[in-house]
Amino acid sequence: MANDDGGPRSAAATPPATLPVAPPRPPLSKLQSVEWLNDLLATLWPYMSPAIEATVQTQVQPMVADMLPGPLKKISFDKVHLGAKPLRLENIGVAVARGDALSLGVDVIFEQAAGSKPGAADGDNLDVEISLPGVKVGVEDVALVGRLGVRLVPLLPEPPFFGALEIHFVDHPALKLNFTGVGNIIDGPLVGKAVRNCIRDVVAGMMVLPNRMLVPMTAKFDLFHSYTPPEGALALHIVGAKGFKKSRLKIRRPDIYAKTTVGLVSRKTEVADNQSDPVFKGSHHHFLICNRHQHVLIELKDEDTGKDDLMGDLNLSMAKLLQNPNANYPVRPIDDKTPPDVTCHLSAALHPFSSTGAVDAACGVAVLVAGAAGLGAVTSTSATITVGSGEAKAGLVKASAAVFTPAKPLPGAPVIDPAKPAWNTVADFLVEGGVAAAGAVVVDVKDGGKSIGKIKVDVAGVAAAEGRAVGGAMELPGRPGATVMMKVIVHGLGAPVAV
Repeated sequence: MANDDGGPRSAAATPPATLPVAPPRPPLSKLQSVEWLNDLLATLWPYMSPAIEATVQTQVQPMVADMLPGPLKKISFDKVHLGAKPLRLENIGVAVARGDALSLGVDVIFEQAAGSKPGAADGDNLDVEISLPGVKVGVEDVALVGRLGVRLVPLLPEPPFFGALEIHFVDHPALKLNFTGVGNIIDGPLVGKAVRNCIRDVVAGMMVLPNRMLVPMTAKFDLFHSYTPPEGALALHIVGAKGFKKSRLKIRRPDIYAKTTVGLVSRKTEVADNQSDPVFKGSHHHFLICNRHQHVLIELKDEDTGKDDLMGDLNLSMAKLLQNPNANYPVRPIDDKTPPDVTCHLSAALHPFSSTGAVDAACGVAVLVAGAAGLGAVTSTSATITVGSGEAKAGLVKASAAVFTPAKPLPGAPVIDPAKPAWNTVADFLVEGGVAAAGAVVVDVKDGGKSIGKIKVDVAGVAAAEGRAVGGAMELPGRPGATVMMKVIVHGLGAPVAV
């Protein structure tokens, strides 16, 4: 995975005011204007948008349906037309990355509305129709803003000069989605929130670090050879906070806890009851770090019998945190709930992954699934990858990488034999508690959403193997002659690095 996404977004980037965005990041000399690239995108957009629209219907729709509860699983994206206005790119940066690769970073801004051009032809505007049980809804407007990383890996001495494209968002992109017409019914707090959260989770599951989309560019592409591990594990201790005051509406002082989010994973401290200067327990956590442009979001909340109140937050880039790894950071107040001088004491260290590092406190687990063969009479195959038993144990991530072989391929794309799919998927996990807590890697192969066999690999066995890696064509139990080409790697934690 890339060590550098070509630099952080500069202060010159201007995402829509309607979207929540991180504080402006400092400009970087590497960042370049991309107007020429936007002109190119404007020309290519009529050809690109149908492929994106088909991806929504063939890959995003089944993933959203799988996540929604009960009758909402019958959701269908009947019409997806993104309109004539192309997405915009800003502030591109280029850097040489680890693992014999080239890395690019760019701000992506896409805004489109159903009526953005009054009087324009129908094809110029956003036109999305979604079917739910008993009702059809439309999408009034959509906006997405995020920092996109593109990695060219591995670099080759012959055309096309790289083996594949790895595409990802560095952090969760800001996503706005409003419904129209009868869709106002689902704009309520329950159904609307569920649909939005599912779409957000699907985007995250596909391409928010550590997940990324991989597009092979040559028949010689080798997934195992091109893999580059994440940077390592962030060991973060949220020591405490200072400066909270007793609310005028409460007899007691606030009951504060901290919630930390890095990428797809969130961790909470224990609640510090009735304290103006809380000292947190259960506040030592590890997080998977893919590159130093990722952000660490810490939210300080007041536990309540109803909804917990957000008292303040801080949003730090990994680079800034590691420059001052043991310091008091100012907390951004939320309205008048928080005094302006609240601070939060953080202690952090980055442990690079190592094939000989410690695996007891935490460890990385990488699962590489190149594809399958000999699956027999199947129609639409997919696979999910999990580590451990899920959320029952702290630190185990049940949310998986899910890969599909769609029954309807993208326009112009080669037809893939579902009995011999090429998935080329990498799933990286960070396991709190190390190898002893990791349990097994499970690759569940499905046909039409129904499991046809599971491969289980004991993580402790991988950690004991030579090079802490086990891979090859593994037999799929219950499916004679079927194999999955996969590899499991265990990463240990090395000594913390100095910035």
